[in-house]
Amino acid sequence: MEITVSSLTLLKELTATQGVVERKTTIPILSNFLLEASEGKLTITATDLGSKSATSCPCQGKKRQAPVLFRRASCMNT
Repeated sequence: MEITVSSLTLLKELTATQGVVERKTTIPILSNFLLEASEGKLTITATDLGSKSATSCPCQGKKRQAPVLFRRASCMNT
């Protein structure tokens, strides 16, 4: 995935969804965010299977981008 997004905007959106992502879980995939980019919009989704949080922000990219997962700990110091 190759997109351009403001770091402050991205931090704001990640902070909005981080409460749903579990720190310690027996299902490792729940410690990740799902990123999807399409039509100038980056959508960030997180879930703990009981609840889901999704938010979006503007981004620049060449075309529709494949979804990417990344760990919560890799994007923020908590």
